[in-house]
Amino acid sequence: MPYPPEQIQKLYNKLPSELQTALFSEETAEVITNACEQYGIDDERVSQVAKYVGEVLSGFILPSEFEDTLRKNVDLPEVLVKAIASEISRFVFYPHKAALEQIHAKIGEEKAKVEIPTPRHSDRDEYTMEEEPFDTAQGKQKEDTFTEEQERSRKDTYRESIE
Repeated sequence: MPYPPEQIQKLYNKLPSELQTALFSEETAEVITNACEQYGIDDERVSQVAKYVGEVLSGFILPSEFEDTLRKNVDLPEVLVKAIASEISRFVFYPHKAALEQIHAKIGEEKAKVEIPTPRHSDRDEYTMEEEPFDTAQGKQKEDTFTEEQERSRKDTYRESIE
């Protein structure tokens, strides 16, 4: 979809500097070229792929729509579409994920941060301080206390229970 140059310039000026740099960086161009050459693409389709990478970095296309955009607009076999899109997503879009999310956030919508807690050994609820099997004050293993019946059955595991 062609956009007027004035609109493109206005949108470019509003982009985070990280994306402005990535849009024209030599590194981005190398990733695109290498991804295409790796799969034997060395004609005008490389520039078409680069065009759509630029549209993602500019905010015109969502990163999640990149593969479908290539599928519809660039004459590539399905296997190559997936491989090239994956390569470019990994090395171009992913490093700029936060900036891309920022430009695609809906106006007035704050991104809710979902924190996934990291499990720690100290967070376990297996034992409370009273039930801890190790007596930290005396530095030795606490002895388990059993009823008389439990003690008998504990000692003889082959014994039938009396009921």
